[in-house]
Amino acid sequence: FRDDESGSRSRNDVLPANANSDQVEAEWIEQYEPGVYITLVAMRDGTRDLKRVRFR
Repeated sequence: FRDDESGSRSRNDVLPANANSDQVEAEWIEQYEPGVYITLVAMRDGTRDLKRVRFR
């Protein structure tokens, strides 16, 4: 994990084999707050989307 400019902790992830690589440019996980992790995707058109929320 690394701290980003917003203070969140994040790490880069490898895209799953079934991801639509024509549209998804990047995917990563950020720690939103202790115990809450969100998976975000960046699309090729510049938009970002929330893919998953995980509680640990």
